[in-house]
Amino acid sequence: MIYVLNPEAIVIGGGISGSSEFFFKSAMIEMQTRVSVPSQGTQLLKAELGNQAGMYGAAKLALKRVLKRIPLEAHNFR
Repeated sequence: MIYVLNPEAIVIGGGISGSSEFFFKSAMIEMQTRVSVPSQGTQLLKAELGNQAGMYGAAKLALKRVLKRIPLEAHNFR
């Protein structure tokens, strides 16, 4: 996928991101070994939200549904 998309970064999230200290170093070595020179700038990053991303997404969807049911006039956007 790196050859096709040439991403600036690959972000690892979810539960596996909690174990990043065990595999990030070896994954970076493999990427640098196997990927051609132009794509070697690709970074391997740990997602900031880690395993909490799903919970934040679910909360956002729930809030969006709740706000849709409340008339716009009821919100105080000042």
